[in-house]
Amino acid sequence: MRVGETGGRIGFITPLTHNFCESCNRVRVTCTGQLYMC
Repeated sequence: MRVGETGGRIGFITPLTHNFCESCNRVRVTCTGQLYMC
């Protein structure tokens, strides 16, 4: 999904897909809005 105002992109990672956090450079957001680095 692209953000029109900034041109940035937002993607969604489905939970429990596979172990990807070794080389991940993304941020995870909880349902309460807290951010966690992979």
